[in-house]
Amino acid sequence: MEIIIGKVLNSGEVKYINISDCYEFNITAPLLQNFYSKEERLDAMLALGNLELIGATPYGKITHYKDVIRCCAEMRDKGSRNKVKHSTKTVGGIEEFYKMCKTGYFWMSGKWYVIANSSVTALNQADSSVMQKPTDMAQFKLYKHTDDGNLEQIYGRYFPSWKHLEAAAYESDKAFYVFKGDKLIAIINPQTDKKND
Repeated sequence: MEIIIGKVLNSGEVKYINISDCYEFNITAPLLQNFYSKEERLDAMLALGNLELIGATPYGKITHYKDVIRCCAEMRDKGSRNKVKHSTKTVGGIEEFYKMCKTGYFWMSGKWYVIANSSVTALNQADSSVMQKPTDMAQFKLYKHTDDGNLEQIYGRYFPSWKHLEAAAYESDKAFYVFKGDKLIAIINPQTDKKND
């Protein structure tokens, strides 16, 4: 699975790289939180350009093709000379990064976040369910605010897919809160999107 990893800079721009063969969430999330929570290490990883695989350290070339300790960089380790394709890139801001990133992670203000299925979640509050494309809406509890400010449950059988749920939120012009079990997994908020337009 290909993902994007980025860092929001003080200027507001986002520096990012692609990882062509990324591990599942349960491996990638702890790698980022445990080994890339210091900006010096994150900057060293981003300086490598695109990666084939993320490892626990950006320092030193891989020693063999099954090296799980070091990052495997397309240019440094795989010998690619295509700097245009594999160099670290920068986009104008988080909104632009969010639009181009279907699945990925970004570092902002000292914290990791995950982007998946059109939502952003703080990585320390996420689990592997954020990476799963919702298909059976019956597995979710859905709530919206009523006019008097209370939460009212919306039953999943009215929404056959995630897109139908998003469309209903935009049509009602109210934030929808999506829970899986007792855990809030997404907020679909048309008001926020309008402010960003």
